[in-house]
Amino acid sequence: MRSEAQRRAYREWVPQGQPCHVDIHVDLALVGRHLIYAPLGLLLRYGYSFVSPLDGELYYGGTVVDKLPGVGVLIGSAWSWKAGELKVWEKHKGET
Repeated sequence: MRSEAQRRAYREWVPQGQPCHVDIHVDLALVGRHLIYAPLGLLLRYGYSFVSPLDGELYYGGTVVDKLPGVGVLIGSAWSWKAGELKVWEKHKGET
């Protein structure tokens, strides 16, 4: 059963048109945080979590906010990856 805080975060952060067979949830400890996927140099603003029905692994998803030059992912696009391969990014350019 979700708490009221979880339901509010869910309504705000879960993307529209989620697949009906995937249970998307929001990890309140990650809301507002940035995650980095170092192999591609992608910086993602956390938005939601889900367990893949294909491999049973936990994934984090959100919006790409920065990337290395030459990486073929658009800033502002939705993206997700295995949670174990993403690291919390403490500081992003332009932040003090």
